[in-house]
Amino acid sequence: MRILSFDFGRRWAWCSADDEKPVSEWAWGRGDCGAGGLGERMSRFKEEVVEIFVRERPDAIAYEEVLSARGRGASLILPQTGLVAVEAQNLGLFCAGINATSLKKFATGRGNADKPDMLASLLKREGWREVLEDKILVTNDEIDAIFYASSRSPY
Repeated sequence: MRILSFDFGRRWAWCSADDEKPVSEWAWGRGDCGAGGLGERMSRFKEEVVEIFVRERPDAIAYEEVLSARGRGASLILPQTGLVAVEAQNLGLFCAGINATSLKKFATGRGNADKPDMLASLLKREGWREVLEDKILVTNDEIDAIFYASSRSPY
């Protein structure tokens, strides 16, 4: 099953994971909604998301379920969630949110893990140290997206 996951915000990330393939064949990346009004930012986001959906051809969608948010990216998170949910609905895909505490507990065994703990946990998983050695930089958002895709919790 190919899971496409998202970690939302002004700077956002995605991961496409296939449980029938080694992690070296997974794909992930990041986007930036940039400057401008909400409509302009969401238009750019939607274009990128549709392109990712077409290229990755997922069977299901997972995303960070956010109940409240603060900071510069907060005004984008709910619209991003809605756009991804609508695209999933249009394609007949299962779509589910996973809260951050559950993700952290899955990743590290603790629901209050910080970002360095999340990276350390990812590097301990089979195949990831070798895969990430080829990447110049993996953001915290990408690490979260990788775990959302690999958690399989709603499926």
